[in-house]
Amino acid sequence: MNKLILGLALVGLMASCGGEGKGDKKEDSKETSDASLKIAYYDIGIMFNELDFTQEANKQMQTELLALEQEYQKLQQRAQTSYQRMQNPNLSVDQQLAADRSMQNAQKKMVEMQQGPLYELEMKQAQLQNELTGYLLKYSEEYAKANGIHMMYATGLPGGQISYIDKSFDITEEFTKYVNDKLNAEIQSMQGMPNPNMMPEDQPAGPVPAQ
Repeated sequence: MNKLILGLALVGLMASCGGEGKGDKKEDSKETSDASLKIAYYDIGIMFNELDFTQEANKQMQTELLALEQEYQKLQQRAQTSYQRMQNPNLSVDQQLAADRSMQNAQKKMVEMQQGPLYELEMKQAQLQNELTGYLLKYSEEYAKANGIHMMYATGLPGGQISYIDKSFDITEEFTKYVNDKLNAEIQSMQGMPNPNMMPEDQPAGPVPAQ
């Protein structure tokens, strides 16, 4: 099996330094002084074809798909042949009806294959991919910690996916507070302002001037 090559990118992160004795620094700062952020990625598409876990299943599904495609092509050929036979003006009415029934029967079986075994095979492949993704996410953290990797990306998926990231880079709490402060301030500044979608008579009355 070909060895999967992980591309590693080193990005230097330097903490901004102030003068000695000027201000206090938080011990839990997200910045890392004189350290580097180690990033890696792997291609799920390659792993799907290379892992022992999926190779046997892929081989079996390919065999099933080939058999279904051959049967489907035979039905297509029968439907086409029956249609061409119907265009023969020398056929009797009974012969034309028989050709029409043959064509409709072939088309019906094609639809049944699309909605039955072909669809089931597609779902089986999707299930296998989901299982593989679950295993990769499970082992990403273990591999990353063992190899000093802070962040691992999974390529080969729409939009990509982060499969592991060190918790020290989590800014959810801080970012939530930031967005809350910004949104609350914006909403508060808009309170009392005229609504452009309301008629003038429906607008809330302003303060009554002092007499």
